[in-house]
Amino acid sequence: MTREITAAVGLSPGDFEAFFAEIMAGVSGERHSPYPWQKRLLSRVLQEGWPEALKLPTGTGKTSVLLISIFLLALEAGRPVTERKTGLRLFYVVDRRLIVDQAERLALGIMEAINNADENDGSILGRVKAALLAWGGEKPLDVLKLRGGLYSRLPWISEPNQPTIVLATVDQIGSRLLFRGYGTSPRQWPVQAGLAAIDAVYFLDEVHLSWPFARTLKRLREFLQREPLVAAGLLPLHPVIMSGTLPETGTIDPGSIFELTEEDWEEERLKKRLDAQRYVRIVERKLGGKLGAPVAPTESGGSIETEETGEGEEGADLTYETRGELEGESGDAPAQRASVPVSDGQDFEAVKEIAETLAEEARELLQQVEEPIAVIANRVATARLVFDKLRRYLRSSGEDDLAEATAGEETPGGEEQAGILADEDITRNDILLLTGRVRPFDRERLNKRLLEDKSRFPRVVVATQTIEVGVDLSFAAMVTEVAPCDALIQRLGRLNRDGRYDGDNFPRCIVVVPKGKSYRPYPYKEEDIEKCMQVLQSLPSVESLVEEGAGVQKRKQRGKKKADKTRGKWYDVSHRVLRAIEPELPLPAPGEAPPLTRVEIERLVQTSCAGVEPDIPPYLHGYESRPLDVYIVWREDLHEEDLDDASPEKLSRLKDYFSFMPPMAYEMLPLPFYTALKWLRREWADTGDVEGGAATDTPRISGLRPAYLWRPGAEDLNVLLSQREAPASSGRPGRVLLKPGDVVVVPASYGGVDAFGWRPPRILRGKGGRETLSRYTAVYAAGIRQGVDNIPGTIYLPLTTRHIERYVTDEEARRALVYELRQLVGSLEHLSTDELKKVRIKDVRPINGQEAPKAFGKPPGVSGETTGVEALARSLAAFLETLAREESAVLEFRELAGFLKEQSGGVALHPFLDAGVGEEEVPRGILFAVYAEDYHPDSSGYESESFDGTDEEAGVVREVELEKHLADVEKLVTRYVEDLKINMLKGWGTHLSRALPLAARYHDLGKLDPRLQKILYGEVEISATAVSLAKSGKATRNSRERERFYRKVDYPFGKRHEYTSVVLLSSPASFTALDRETDAVRELVFYLIGTHHGHGRPFFPPLRWGAKEPWQPVDARLFDSEVISFGPGFFADLAEATSLKSGWPERFFEHLERYGCYGLAYLEVILRLADWRASRKDEIFERKREA
Repeated sequence: MTREITAAVGLSPGDFEAFFAEIMAGVSGERHSPYPWQKRLLSRVLQEGWPEALKLPTGTGKTSVLLISIFLLALEAGRPVTERKTGLRLFYVVDRRLIVDQAERLALGIMEAINNADENDGSILGRVKAALLAWGGEKPLDVLKLRGGLYSRLPWISEPNQPTIVLATVDQIGSRLLFRGYGTSPRQWPVQAGLAAIDAVYFLDEVHLSWPFARTLKRLREFLQREPLVAAGLLPLHPVIMSGTLPETGTIDPGSIFELTEEDWEEERLKKRLDAQRYVRIVERKLGGKLGAPVAPTESGGSIETEETGEGEEGADLTYETRGELEGESGDAPAQRASVPVSDGQDFEAVKEIAETLAEEARELLQQVEEPIAVIANRVATARLVFDKLRRYLRSSGEDDLAEATAGEETPGGEEQAGILADEDITRNDILLLTGRVRPFDRERLNKRLLEDKSRFPRVVVATQTIEVGVDLSFAAMVTEVAPCDALIQRLGRLNRDGRYDGDNFPRCIVVVPKGKSYRPYPYKEEDIEKCMQVLQSLPSVESLVEEGAGVQKRKQRGKKKADKTRGKWYDVSHRVLRAIEPELPLPAPGEAPPLTRVEIERLVQTSCAGVEPDIPPYLHGYESRPLDVYIVWREDLHEEDLDDASPEKLSRLKDYFSFMPPMAYEMLPLPFYTALKWLRREWADTGDVEGGAATDTPRISGLRPAYLWRPGAEDLNVLLSQREAPASSGRPGRVLLKPGDVVVVPASYGGVDAFGWRPPRILRGKGGRETLSRYTAVYAAGIRQGVDNIPGTIYLPLTTRHIERYVTDEEARRALVYELRQLVGSLEHLSTDELKKVRIKDVRPINGQEAPKAFGKPPGVSGETTGVEALARSLAAFLETLAREESAVLEFRELAGFLKEQSGGVALHPFLDAGVGEEEVPRGILFAVYAEDYHPDSSGYESESFDGTDEEAGVVREVELEKHLADVEKLVTRYVEDLKINMLKGWGTHLSRALPLAARYHDLGKLDPRLQKILYGEVEISATAVSLAKSGKATRNSRERERFYRKVDYPFGKRHEYTSVVLLSSPASFTALDRETDAVRELVFYLIGTHHGHGRPFFPPLRWGAKEPWQPVDARLFDSEVISFGPGFFADLAEATSLKSGWPERFFEHLERYGCYGLAYLEVILRLADWRASRKDEIFERKREA
């Protein structure tokens, strides 16, 4: 039941100021009272609800809407759903990656302050905590972040009654809202859509980046308001757009725009920010490169010499062929192109010249300004080149801390490796590169360096568009490539953001304007650039400046004047100046999105219907969508030859490989569709740093390096991108379709990534060269190593001879460790799957107070001294201990070895083979099982993304009895119904309050099938008196072994126990509590049971093979007196779920009409999250008991 709010809580709107100050003290270390506008907004929402728009200049604290929303939730705890003004789920959305990461830091600070408070001490934080707990969630407040690829926790929201802040980009939350969550299984889509559309508030920050999505949100809210359950009282999503500038759209009621008053502009603290000085100077650069002129490759396909040093640019992908963006072997034009400028890789000379100009201006600023400066480029390649030039400059000038700190150090592996390690040591580098094209693991480290260590803020930050919005950074000076007005204004928001550099420092920005036919303003339009220049040159100007040392003094201030191109002219771009000309600013017209009709939404909700997929990007980014993103994963233990053909043997091994080690969010790097394809074709691949894109069907992709397309929950669709099956009659290559959010896995030997993100290798076309040694090998472990004890579930980490050969630099130690690993692999080969699971290294304890012996080549259990599982675990522990202490190994590799020694709870053998002694092939290495929170592929009760069969196959910690599981889920659903006040929905309360708990009570009856019980017990024959199970840990991840066992018990892959549950419940021989309910309640119960794993919308998956006996008799007793039974007499008229005779598609569309597209998904959410939650509690209890 909903927890009662004690009288001691006594919250009132007047407590907001104290709450705000306490939170800010915890987040920033200083107590700040709210600005007047923040208190005024709270009052507005309490009286009228959220406005449509917040018009607030940059630097005025827009992210505080999260604080306001949480306080509102505390005030509204316990209120009927029809009386609430805000939603339980707060989505903070912006179309940049860095802002999402920084907003997360504030959200986590709020959560930590509230969740760590004492709800009984009467403090303001304690009272807010007590109020939030009254919603009934597991904790007062949860925070999560959705980023590219896969979210690192399944399910992403654990309970429907949990107050939650969700930080996301437009692609990630928009695709979920429209039943097409990028990078996630179709089985999850209904849950994600239901959570995203109901009881939710959307704060769409910097709306100028995402007008099409704003329009989609508004239309979706209008659609939701017409749905039956929303009309009865469920809260539909409420979008709130935010920006410093709002163009006339004709769709926003002026009375629903909340903005600063004149009093706000004069408030002492805001005035300092709003009056902060900022000046701009325009520097034009005439480019000499010719459009489309290819760069001549060196003999080895190597790098291009620069004007500055005559040496190859570090990290630049410098050779390419002059081919069309997506030309196939026949040279045909692409079927579709993005309608915004796209870099085709033929303007690299122009990129070099722009980078040189940006670097040159930055070097001048470094001589004039002692405080931090920023350099902002429009493209990742430009930013990379600038970063490399300035890094060398800082080292040569002695300004780089790293050059001094590493002087005289001896680094294992020689001077070349020392240089690589130094380049990637972001903790001591005085220059940082920030782009959105970076793995989350690396982004975490970069953000920590940038945002946490205030005492050692970098001297220079080189960035792309990712730094434009929402980042609370303040620079004394800036150099930027020209951009449209809205983007340039946002960049200037990072210049003297808080007014600290006013006065003699003269905060300045150099705007570099390239001129010439070879310049392409990718990813912007030329007309937007020209309009921006006209505005800048019309601003009040400052002339006759003297630049001296660290300061610049104004000599003469003048008003508007005819523009000239003198180097000494500066333009005033302060907040007040821009405010005065706001009506004249040439802001890009808000982008349009396609209309959302009921027909289109009904098409989207059919998540288990094969066919032509709806085109989602236009709803998120408009008709002029940029190339969509796919996600690249690099794996050390995959070799190119593993992916070079589609033989059944290799495909089977790949299937096993990804069942053990599915891609994790922490290791995925987002790249635009075009860039990824060109890189895989070994062509020069540049990219902008904006999100979004239009779905593009790629015609005849040619010359791709081997790569694996991994789609969670759709193993049958996984393909090798280098293999295409052509229709026999065509004689031409077939098509490979990449979708938004697709994950492409490649061997690490391809290069392309380092500590700062996307970095194409120096050698592409041609022969020669070698892969670069990256310092950060342990990316795959990074996500797991955070909170590993909090959420159960098993994932495997590889350790192979390749890892040792690459990351142990001492030759003697390397040979010894490789030999020892191969010996251990040989010992493990003779163990069964169950025995391998029992090799629990983390349970190894010292013998007689002594650590396990450590000696190269003769570990116990290998030499014949002992042969048991315990001895092998001790041998592996000793090996990992040796590796963790090996001084010549890269630090992160040693840390990984230590982590595995402490956390591994079982092992498996690598699915791929390498050459062993003589002609014998042996497993490539060992897979170490650990518990993981950040990726949860086998959570019981919730979809297993890596298994291709039913959820009962997912490995869990222990056996769970069926009757107990059903009772636990029913109890949770009953609590959710009460907490969410479902019983108070007008005209629907009683009906839903009856159906939802009953669906929970019977949802897993299909597991009474005798064949499924054999699978759960892991035995072909089980006792007639055996207790029926709901979960077990008996399933193997090896697809071939699993298939053999399924065939033994005559249970085909694809047969869904959910549908069997419906069949059992509707059997004339069954007698249950459902018999006393109305037909409407019974039908809803049947529907919710049938869809509780995401199938049946409207179809079920096909069977992999036909069973000899499609149905088997069941006769069981549950809950003392209820009978679940059906026999041969009932079989004749039964149709499989996959048959149209089952009537299931008709049932789906009838319920869609009755409950609404999103209302029906929300009802599914309640049952499915309760199912997952109950299973998770069972696992946590067992793990704690074992510990």
